[in-house]
This record gives sequence, C-alpha cells and structure tokens, in this order.
Amino acid sequence: MTKALRFRSKEIMIQDLNFVLNCPNLHTGTKFAVLAETLYIWTENYNQKFVGCPMWSKKAIEHYISKRDEGKNQKDSLAGLRHDHIVPRVYFRERLLESKEPISEQLLWELFDNFLYGAIVTKEEDTELPTKEMPPAFSYPDHPNYRDKWLRYRGTSIQMCNVDWSEKKKRKNPPFSFFNYN
Repeated sequence: MTKALRFRSKEIMIQDLNFVLNCPNLHTGTKFAVLAETLYIWTENYNQKFVGCPMWSKKAIEHYISKRDEGKNQKDSLAGLRHDHIVPRVYFRERLLESKEPISEQLLWELFDNFLYGAIVTKEEDTELPTKEMPPAFSYPDHPNYRDKWLRYRGTSIQMCNVDWSEKKKRKNPPFSFFNYN
C-alpha cells in the first residue's frame, strides 16, 4: 500500500476512531489496534518523532547539535535520544478502551490536542522520568495538577526547550528557547 493511500487527516482519524471505539460489535483487540495505530500516527506524523518535534530537553538538543557539528549524519546524531510521550499512550488506552460511556469526537479532539505530544529526551533523562503512567493527580479534578501534561516531568532535573524546525537550513543547528513547565 502506498503512503498516499495510508494518509489520513486528523479529522478523518478522529471520525474513524470515534466510530471504532463506539462500535459494539468490534472486539476490544480490534479497537486496541486501531487506537494504537492512531496514537502512533498522530504523534509521529503530526508532531514528528525526532527532527521536527518541537519539544526537546536541553541535554537532548545539545547532544543533537554537537553530533551534527562533528559531521555526524542525522541518524547517528539521534543515537542515545528517546521520543517520550509526555502523557504516555497507556493513559489514552485506559481512558478510551475502558470507558463505560460513549466516546465523542469532542472528547477525542480534547484529549489528542491537549495531551498527545512527544518530547525528545536523552536515554539517561528517560530513566529519570518516574513512570510510564500518569500520576493519579492528573485525573483528579480537585487536585492542583489536574490535567497537567508535564506532571511526570515535575521533580526531575530535565530542562525543556521549544525547538524551531521551520526552515530546512536550520535542521543541522536549530534555534531553541527554554520554557518552564513548573
């Protein structure tokens, strides 16, 4: 199958996923497979896996730039880096597959637009992240950290940057600026 045939806009992915999740005759395994593919495509095609991903840790972007400055190709410059889902995909699987209520397109848009993002971190920083699941406070409406997508990063030493990949000529040494998620 060609890539063009597989392409789906965000709108189509939301419509199709909504249909699948609400279809009573589909096996949970089928729903899981469609959801997993949608989560993967959303983060890696629209937010980008590595180069093009706007959120990088300071150590990760410095690693990438230093390797590129050494003349390494893009693939070798990415060695030792990890694509972390800021809100792990398991959160979406649990929330959507275990829901007793019908899933709306509005809910899917809200979840995906607000929480389905990747961040590039070093291999060492990845081990510093406390868990591959969201802390319980993320889901408690009365908690001050309710729906704080950076909750897993709090209490770590990881500094984050916004990276500007807008111009192809910047791909070797992109400009970046720090942001505070605390």
